[in-house]
Amino acid sequence: MQYLDTEGHGSLQQAFRSQLYAQKAWCEWKSHKNRTALADITKALEGEKAESIQIVEKAKKTAAGESERILQEANTEAVGILKDARKTIENERKQTMNDLQSEIAGLAMQAARKIVDDTKGNQDIYDQFLKGAGDAHVNEEVK
Repeated sequence: MQYLDTEGHGSLQQAFRSQLYAQKAWCEWKSHKNRTALADITKALEGEKAESIQIVEKAKKTAAGESERILQEANTEAVGILKDARKTIENERKQTMNDLQSEIAGLAMQAARKIVDDTKGNQDIYDQFLKGAGDAHVNEEVK
């Protein structure tokens, strides 16, 4: 019984005080340890935040580059499609012109044939006319 005073009474107050100081010291140590741990965690989180910002920035740059590449690829493809379309249009135009020229030539041949046929018919009529006129002329001389 260490806490007995000279009169034989234990100094219970001192015991409680000692225990309170011990608890206070332990709490302060624990609080310091917690603050240190909190500071370490905060520092780690700040490092993680900085790293996450770098990752986001890198992702943005990568996305921008990928977007530019996709746009260029789409533009190149569009130019190719337009070139092909122009070639197709030109080929169709040439084919249409050839078809029209053939059709016009066919119509011209039909018209020429009709004229020739009509001319033959007219020639026959003319020949008959001349023959008839000649016969009339011969008949007048005979009279």
